[in-house]
Amino acid sequence: MNYHNPYLRLQTYYTWLLNDIKNTSLIYEYTLGISIQKLHELTQIPLIIIRNDFLTMFGWQSNLVLSIQKTDFFDELSKMSILSFDNDSEEYQKVDQLYHVSDLYESLMTTHFPEQFQTLLVEGAFDHLPIYLEYNIGETYCLALSSDESAALQMLDEETIDMSIHPDIRKLGKLYTNSYMIKDSYLYTHQYTMQHSILPLHKKLDLLNEAITGQTCLLMKYRSAKSQIHEFVFRPLKISYDADENLYAVLSIYNDAIQVHRLDHILSLEKSNLQLPVPNMKKLDIYPNVWGNSFTDQPEFVKVKFYNEANVWAKVRKELAYRTNGKLYEKDGFLYYEDTVYGINKFRAWIRGYGSSAIVIEPKSLQEQILESLRIRAEEYCIPLTST
Repeated sequence: MNYHNPYLRLQTYYTWLLNDIKNTSLIYEYTLGISIQKLHELTQIPLIIIRNDFLTMFGWQSNLVLSIQKTDFFDELSKMSILSFDNDSEEYQKVDQLYHVSDLYESLMTTHFPEQFQTLLVEGAFDHLPIYLEYNIGETYCLALSSDESAALQMLDEETIDMSIHPDIRKLGKLYTNSYMIKDSYLYTHQYTMQHSILPLHKKLDLLNEAITGQTCLLMKYRSAKSQIHEFVFRPLKISYDADENLYAVLSIYNDAIQVHRLDHILSLEKSNLQLPVPNMKKLDIYPNVWGNSFTDQPEFVKVKFYNEANVWAKVRKELAYRTNGKLYEKDGFLYYEDTVYGINKFRAWIRGYGSSAIVIEPKSLQEQILESLRIRAEEYCIPLTST
């Protein structure tokens, strides 16, 4: 397989980690999951890469679990898919006696990420331990989907059809019942259905859209980033969505500055009879330049060139179709993109997705960050890095 693509590697790992001899049996050598060594043999991915990938995955898990434990969403832990060791396996019993793996794992899940756990994993002490994906969502089968396949599945209509369309259809009842659960990206650490919120996501969106269309105001109770509760009347102007983080936000203008309110922080919304003056809507003209809801970041000019290889140019044009304030042109066999960007960190993450097919020309600071990231990854994987 093409092990240079981390997303393909993760899809491969999670497919094999679902192995369960009583449910989804994929390999008979293990009762649950699969070992790092066996993954190496099946995929030919170098061991050092698999070890570092699992180190990252356990790190994500530890950070997410410890973050949730500090919030009101503790019950969400029971719904998470958790990487676990098969404690009943003979291999685990041997290694546990030597290194007290059970204690290290407990620390990982309750207090901190142990440095010894990292050392043992990277040095190969866990190579033969069966690791599996523990989930609590009943009998289920998990399929690895591409982003396009996932989007298509989510478009399926799970609402009851209009029975008045045709008398024969009335006999069918509900045409489609959604029996699929789409797992969020590992980046999604926020919740839209909060225990102390009376509004699910779709209700918040309905109220906001109605207020924006009718140019009316809403009374909002809002939890700030510092967990302070504020209640105020505002005039919603636009709904923004960050697809990478699955994060919705509503935009307003106060004191001639754009205000960004995350929908997962909105505790309640009510219609208000109070009328606020219409703000300077020109402030929102920067919308096509903003990456990741970063409306309050300082703008930076960027210039990037893309090699004409594989399907890069078509993908760039598709993903930049709504960046209408930018400039996209061909010159000397390259595709160039110039724009003023709000949210340089989000833009950097997007650029990194193109790997060596994208070359940052400006700003120099972004160019240096990309190069430094490449150097670090080259050192981790012992890959010689040559300058061009």
